[in-house]
Amino acid sequence: MIVVPLTSDTDGQERLPMPVLAAAPANGLRHASAAMCGRVSCVRKDRLSAPLGQLSSTDLRRIRLGVAAVIGLTDLLV
Repeated sequence: MIVVPLTSDTDGQERLPMPVLAAAPANGLRHASAAMCGRVSCVRKDRLSAPLGQLSSTDLRRIRLGVAAVIGLTDLLV
């Protein structure tokens, strides 16, 4: 699985490549968190536990755009 780590150590300001996700019951976040799109990594599926929440399609798109910016796919940003 390809994962993008999250951090709650954020000032809440939007900056590519670290979109800030608002805390909500649906996504399982207890605090606003920034997706660290520059720290993408791979983990084995058996290392993951049960899902804690689900991202909205809007938040998932923002993370995908952050990853695209990091790996140089700027043509996807327009």
